[in-house]
Amino acid sequence: MTAGIWPRATALLTRQALEAALDVLWRRRAPGLEVCSAKAQFICLPSYLHDDHELAERVSYTWSGLSRACHQHLYELSPTSSELLIWVGTVEELIARVRSICAT
Repeated sequence: MTAGIWPRATALLTRQALEAALDVLWRRRAPGLEVCSAKAQFICLPSYLHDDHELAERVSYTWSGLSRACHQHLYELSPTSSELLIWVGTVEELIARVRSICAT
């Protein structure tokens, strides 16, 4: 599961899914925010997740971890399978929340 380029490829695809979910949320609930910096988006996120600060914090942390994992550094190890599973789970939770928010 973590051999070769798969960990970084998984991290990249997971980060793209996270960013796509945020784009959907911003376009539906706060047009224009999708062009702001990631930092600005994560500051606003708890308000648009109906004050779910815990999920917003995990999404921000996940994005940071995924961003680090996407860029290979000489002496840095690839993300572990447990890290990837946690990050994927957080992104899946975000996607489900965005779908429910946008459906209402």
